[in-house]
Amino acid sequence: MSSPTDPPSKNTRSLCYRARDNFYKCVEDLGIDFKPGSPVPSQCKVLRQTFENSCLSSWVEHFDQQREAEARKSKFLHRVINSKKEELAGGLTGKPQS
Repeated sequence: MSSPTDPPSKNTRSLCYRARDNFYKCVEDLGIDFKPGSPVPSQCKVLRQTFENSCLSSWVEHFDQQREAEARKSKFLHRVINSKKEELAGGLTGKPQS
């Protein structure tokens, strides 16, 4: 018999990960950057509920925060890469470089 302090079983973790991946794929397919506390798109509500029911609440919170941090990092890197491309392209088009 398991106690509330026992770690989730391999099967429980697998169900949680699958529910998490299905929910995040749903919001990705809709082109939405889901942030914790924001409304869940109606097309993904059942998947979100499954995610929340399949995982420990602390895990759901962790995955949401992790996802938000990854989105911020991706946007930052995209801005850096684009600014470098513009900088390099300026040198190739004959514009004076500073």
